[in-house]
Amino acid sequence: MDRSLPSVGRRNLIRTAAGTALFAATSGISVRGSAQELQGQNFHAMAGIKILAFDFLGSCVDYYSVIARMGETLNSQKELALDWASFTQDWTQNFYKAMASHRDNYVPVAALFRESLDTVLDQRGLSERFSHADRDQMLTVWDRMVPWPDTAEGLNRLKRKFALTTLSNSSVASVFQTARRHALPFDQVLTSELVRTYKPDPRVYGLVTTLLGYKTEEVLFCATHFPDLKEAKNFGYKTAWFPRPLEKGPGLTIDTTAKPYVDLYAADIVDLAEKLDA
Repeated sequence: MDRSLPSVGRRNLIRTAAGTALFAATSGISVRGSAQELQGQNFHAMAGIKILAFDFLGSCVDYYSVIARMGETLNSQKELALDWASFTQDWTQNFYKAMASHRDNYVPVAALFRESLDTVLDQRGLSERFSHADRDQMLTVWDRMVPWPDTAEGLNRLKRKFALTTLSNSSVASVFQTARRHALPFDQVLTSELVRTYKPDPRVYGLVTTLLGYKTEEVLFCATHFPDLKEAKNFGYKTAWFPRPLEKGPGLTIDTTAKPYVDLYAADIVDLAEKLDA
């Protein structure tokens, strides 16, 4: 272990490895990586951080459990035996494809969710089993997301020391209403809707500096998705990663190998607060 790290860093690094092991033991998830691979914690890079910008969808809130509950009802009503973890993975994959296809022709995120839902139902030969009303009801899951168990506690601790904002591809209304409903203490809600494009467009990352007045070196971008963190790092922000092994349902392999564009690793948002002495 790198003894040059502060003692709090060594202690929390062990917690991160233990948290990863706990995820694997309790959720049946295969995790790549090891404590040794997570030793590249750049604690010194955190000096001067004034605001934390969080990805929201998947990173702060859980959508799969909401989809799974809806799926149980639909399976019963329609006499289906759909695997809703697999369905969620296909839905989100098609969502990102739809987003990429509309990057130069912006449409609201709600329309992307609908387009990708229609696509996955077509792919599975289920189009005739789901009416327009069924699909409208299914889309409400994205407005009923719930925080992960650590989210509220971690954010409230971080708020003692830092300003907090979202930096999401979701709509402003969806993020605002979800945060308000669950008392998530964000000082500001920033989403890609404000610049009518989507991450990874640099204009989205730039919202923290252009609208809130912070310097790039004062921003720590926090997320569970490595591609998002890579683009934030390219923009000039410091970056922090934490895993959400159950984001798209159980049984998935998640990547925990160290990345050159990640400055800080944590087990969850509470652990992130501990690492930042909040």
